Amino acid sequence: MAAIQSKKFGWVRTATARESVAAWTEKRKAMRQDFEEKQTAANNAFTNAWTSQIDGMGTIIGQIALARVIAEGKAKSAAQAEAAKLATSI
Repeated sequence: MAAIQSKKFGWVRTATARESVAAWTEKRKAMRQDFEEKQTAANNAFTNAWTSQIDGMGTIIGQIALARVIAEGKAKSAAQAEAAKLATSI
């Protein structure tokens, strides 16, 4: 579009100001769209990583809490067994 060749003389004419501005505008539009696509992709990647981290932390915290509850239950059961053993031996 910017360079149109004349068949008669074989020379290339320069682009007009309007053609230059139109080409520059189209180039900027394409660059902006490319930037927005990359920005959206990066945003999605960070959001997915953050969500995965939160899910993983929830799983780990749940496992720790479950282990603590089981340990407390075992300790309470052992204490009751010891108390029952002492109560029957008298």
